Amino acid sequence: MVITEDIAIPHSETNKNVYEKGIALLVLKYPVFFPKNKRVKILFFLSSKERKDNLKIIEDILKLIEQYDFKKRIEKIENKGMLVELINEIGNEVKNIGRNNQ
Repeated sequence: MVITEDIAIPHSETNKNVYEKGIALLVLKYPVFFPKNKRVKILFFLSSKERKDNLKIIEDILKLIEQYDFKKRIEKIENKGMLVELINEIGNEVKNIGRNNQ
């Protein structure tokens, strides 16, 4: 499923062939094209045993994209180390927002 320009969330069916829930992120140097000529460079892959788990993760990804300017920030990533730094940075921002809302 392409959710915005450049971002897609392919996900597995929730069935007996999924052994545990997980998420993977793939950032492509060059775009691939999904049906209807939709360009994608950032892919989040999901798997889970329960449909509700996929829905929650999709909701969290949408929030990440909307609230944390994820697309713009990830386009600056040049290596794995920078990706880990970005994930930690966003994690800290989420924690700070949680503290401020208490």
